[in-house]
Amino acid sequence: MSNSENRDTRLLPPHIFLGSAISIVVLGYLETGKTATFNIGGYLVGFAVFIIFWAAMEFKKAQTTIHPNSEARALITKGPFAYSRNPIYLAMLFALCGFWIGSDAYSPAIIVAAFPILIHTLFIKKEEAILEQLFGNEYRAYKAQVRRWV
Repeated sequence: MSNSENRDTRLLPPHIFLGSAISIVVLGYLETGKTATFNIGGYLVGFAVFIIFWAAMEFKKAQTTIHPNSEARALITKGPFAYSRNPIYLAMLFALCGFWIGSDAYSPAIIVAAFPILIHTLFIKKEEAILEQLFGNEYRAYKAQVRRWV
């Protein structure tokens, strides 16, 4: 069975991110009665977008897939991957923090706290096992040098 056959293709990280972002906005509105404002949170969202595009460019340069349900053809260790093994997930978390800050509410904190737990449980553990299987000692050395999140 190939690595793409043993993974759930229905639920993807962008789905969890989008659901989390919508939940943050709704919870913020329910708590405060106002829509999100552009403040320092907006800059976090912008920074997150930059990281995602930077990481996507590294995938393109390496001629491998960004899709978590497709088999990697290369181990990317440059660009944002030199600082985090999961820069796209980290960027998603930054964006959620930005939405939370913009909401001026406290209740969305639970969504922000739950996001990395869900991503780790549903995706990172599986992805790391697959990368270790595909790239062996090269991945183990990378894992020893670069932290999972930051």
